[in-house]
Amino acid sequence: MIQRHPKREAEETPAAARRAAARQDLCFKMKKWPRVQFDSEVRQGGELAEAVRARDEGTWEAVTREFFGRLYDIGTDALDAPREGAEWAKDLHDQADLVPEFADLRGRVAGDPWRSGLAAGTVARVLADRLPELPEEDVEALQAEADWLSRIMAEGGEGRTVNTDLLAQRGQVQRRLARARDAAAGALEQMQRGGGMALRSALREAGRAASEAVEELDDGMRGLGWGSGAGTPTRRRVAQRLANNDQLRRIAALAGRLRAQARQRQKVKSDREREEMHGVEKGDQLHRLLSSEVGLLPGADTRPLLLMRIAEKQALQYKLRGRTPKSRGPIVFAIDTSGSMSGAREVWAKAAALAMMEIARLQKRAFAIVYFSGEIEREDRFDPRALDDEALMESLEFFSSGGTDIANAIDHAASIITDPTWRPGKKADLVLVTDGVDGTSKTKALAKLAAADARLYTICIDCECPPDLVAASADVARITGADMAGASRKLDHVFSV
Repeated sequence: MIQRHPKREAEETPAAARRAAARQDLCFKMKKWPRVQFDSEVRQGGELAEAVRARDEGTWEAVTREFFGRLYDIGTDALDAPREGAEWAKDLHDQADLVPEFADLRGRVAGDPWRSGLAAGTVARVLADRLPELPEEDVEALQAEADWLSRIMAEGGEGRTVNTDLLAQRGQVQRRLARARDAAAGALEQMQRGGGMALRSALREAGRAASEAVEELDDGMRGLGWGSGAGTPTRRRVAQRLANNDQLRRIAALAGRLRAQARQRQKVKSDREREEMHGVEKGDQLHRLLSSEVGLLPGADTRPLLLMRIAEKQALQYKLRGRTPKSRGPIVFAIDTSGSMSGAREVWAKAAALAMMEIARLQKRAFAIVYFSGEIEREDRFDPRALDDEALMESLEFFSSGGTDIANAIDHAASIITDPTWRPGKKADLVLVTDGVDGTSKTKALAKLAAADARLYTICIDCECPPDLVAASADVARITGADMAGASRKLDHVFSV
């Protein structure tokens, strides 16, 4: 394994010299646009900024920027030859080209500065502890400075008094130059040791880590309701919250699977609501195949033909039409936040809330989350078609602890549904999630909910649902620990609202 050398403390390199080295092109010519994008990503903070700060050498920032430029893949071209003293960087990039993980990573992030910054930052963070000592300064610039000082001193001619200040300055530059050359040669030697196997191993690890980071945050974005079309500021804010909150990442990952189930149930529901046949079309819906197509199924010769037509969505099927309500009231999702709900139950409940929010978006309905224990702890209202990322993440990060008062939660939900200041409407739905029972009477609250023309769906986690809720609910889902791992058929009725 490549080990980083301890930093030499003698003659500390001036900070200005490190900054100058950081701006040099080592092996790749980066045009102004990718440089602007790199600087912008570093200023915004996050993985790339942390990577730049991971090492002190000026050339470290330069090679990190070149990794960004190569992954961004716009306005970055290889130089005919590496800059003097940057042969180690050329070997690093050459070895990266031999690693399939790096090529796969570039395919994932090319053209997207935010994702390229995340990927380059992750790569650099992994490599930071695996690379040897690098030059603190640029060899070529130091050599030019030493030559210039020598010329200045030579202009004095023989017999003139030697300028001791210039002599001392040249000596210092020459020592810095020797130190930079030694570091460059040592870095190249260690990178090439053993045929470069240790370096390629580090690059493979870095490529895998970067791909996983990009995929995890992409999944988290989708789970929270933002896809690739989200603007860069939103993606950056959400990514930073996900990166710093393990609980939020778990909610987002699970929500992605539950959202997919919810969308599928809505699609099935939409198909079934169109019950009137009014023509023939081509498609792949087995339950709508014409009898002439079904007749091809028994024959050994004709079955492959039918299966091919179904796979290509070219099978003849009935065309259906029907009517669905144009406008419906809000969906309210009430989450029990008593102490026993903390942990996996809380994560699952909030992921299920995001899945219901996806349904609200598809149906163009308002959506609210209510957190309750012995009292109403918090209420958040959303427009799923124009989500406020900060408001949603603050809501998902909230948790309280206390007793359980289900009647109070139902009563509060009914008040939201009938609130004239916030998109009230008939045919509203309340989804209530709890893991316990209480001793309060729910009769008045349930009557208030019924008067609002709202349906109740109850989800009970690892508990028996109270009989009065069972009687009043359009559907009851009894969820166990095994059901909380992902999609569950027990939620099909709830996701069919």
